[in-house]
Amino acid sequence: MGPHAMKSALRLLAAAAVLSPMTAHAHHPVSEAGAAWVEPSGYVETAVDAAAFDFGAREQGHWQVLTTRAEVPILEQWSVSASIPIAYLRFTDGRGAVGLSDIELSTRVLLHASQHGGFIASAVVGTTLPTGEPNDALGAGHFEAMGALLVSSQLTSSLNVYASVAYKNAIGDSLTASQALFPHNNREFETMQGAQWFWWPEFWTELTSRQIVSWEDSWGNLLEAGIRTGLKTSNTTRASVSVWAPVSGSARTEWRTNLSWAWMF
Repeated sequence: MGPHAMKSALRLLAAAAVLSPMTAHAHHPVSEAGAAWVEPSGYVETAVDAAAFDFGAREQGHWQVLTTRAEVPILEQWSVSASIPIAYLRFTDGRGAVGLSDIELSTRVLLHASQHGGFIASAVVGTTLPTGEPNDALGAGHFEAMGALLVSSQLTSSLNVYASVAYKNAIGDSLTASQALFPHNNREFETMQGAQWFWWPEFWTELTSRQIVSWEDSWGNLLEAGIRTGLKTSNTTRASVSVWAPVSGSARTEWRTNLSWAWMF
């Protein structure tokens, strides 16, 4: 995507945020607890992800990624965000690398928000920058464009459900020597569905399923499931832990865990 196209897209999103008819800003317990950010929000998050992978004789090992994410509201209905990962990758044959991986940039626009989180919908567009070194398997070696739609509904005071659908498209050929960190096809659809149960004002548990569908042969379709539990440690901070595992299809990790802490503003 060229600079002129990117500027045009950002102008359109800004116009949509200003001109779209909205209700007043919703009181949404899920977002306020940091359990999910469907609408534009302000936060800084530090997360540690870890996973093991097995793609054959030369593609076995594990990785850990330390990611700093930040989302900043520009308007009440519009935000921009960035995600900066530092990765450590180790293969069972002794190869390894550590360094900056691919940075992600995105912007989010609120499409609709009813009072008290009855129904919230947002659209997201973003890009992945090839900032990681592909020869060390720290980067995919190409740009990637993404568009997504997110919806959420607070069914009761203690139960929230959400869903998302995203399309990802690689721009250019992959130059990476290994896909250990980035097992993906050039074009993929990804969907997620989940439910969050607030079993105490400060605690929640979440069950999620994730599907990846592609019409290319490099990586098959995937279904994986995850469970997460979180704690709102104060009015502005929260911590969570999650575990993911493949259920069927072409597994991209044997397992995956995530620890995160966020400060909300």
